Amino acid sequence: MRLLKKIIIIFIFLLYGCKSSPIQEEAGSYSEDSKDGFYPIQDKRNLEFLSFIEKLESDLTSFSGDFSMQIKSGENLTKTNNLDGKIFFDKATKRIKIELLIPVLGWKISQVVSDGEKILIQSANEPKLHQQPMGDIVILDPNTNKKLSIPFPVIYHSLTLSFLEGFQGSNTKINPTERKVKVIRGKDEYLYVFYEKGLDSLEFKSIEKNLQAKCKIPPSAQAGIHPPSKMLTKVSEISSGQDFSTVEIQYKNMKKLSAIPNSVFQF
Repeated sequence: MRLLKKIIIIFIFLLYGCKSSPIQEEAGSYSEDSKDGFYPIQDKRNLEFLSFIEKLESDLTSFSGDFSMQIKSGENLTKTNNLDGKIFFDKATKRIKIELLIPVLGWKISQVVSDGEKILIQSANEPKLHQQPMGDIVILDPNTNKKLSIPFPVIYHSLTLSFLEGFQGSNTKINPTERKVKVIRGKDEYLYVFYEKGLDSLEFKSIEKNLQAKCKIPPSAQAGIHPPSKMLTKVSEISSGQDFSTVEIQYKNMKKLSAIPNSVFQF
């Protein structure tokens, strides 16, 4: 398999795995489908809740920092992969850059940049830049040789808190009492759940792709700061309930900035 595909697999936090993990348990179960209490976005009952989301976006600043990532995969999630990284977010342009590093050595193995419209990926040993529209990343699972569709927007929106622009339209329903927003994009469904100070979780569901993903901010990290100190991710196959992977990311040395220089986003 080409190196670029391997780098993509690492980046999107997906190495094929099985059930039963402390991270999986802390991430919680997927939400059950419900139509109760959801109203069109234009409904006046949503105004206060939408103002809350608008404030979350306006309060967010550009930031940079470091992170460490632990990926559980393999049979019974017995395989562990660790990576370090750096992250940059520029609020004005909504661009995000993630650099993946080999722990201790600090060698840069991959750089990923996205502005919400497109995704750019460059690996250390791949001279050609990979570019694609914002959306799913299709990769080849190294253990099963099956193609997997990865919902990259779950990662992007969880980090950039760019909500309201994506909520506009007739396919958005809001439950202001439970702080939930359901968005239908094509045949895919996104469920945003908020707590009183920020984003609690973001779930993705695609019956067509037989794929379900959840990014969760555990209660211990729900302090109203962003990025939070910890984020948990799990991705599952809907039909079998089998998990592809579970991942724990810890953010550290985070700095709030007025802006990120354009040069940071250049390869």
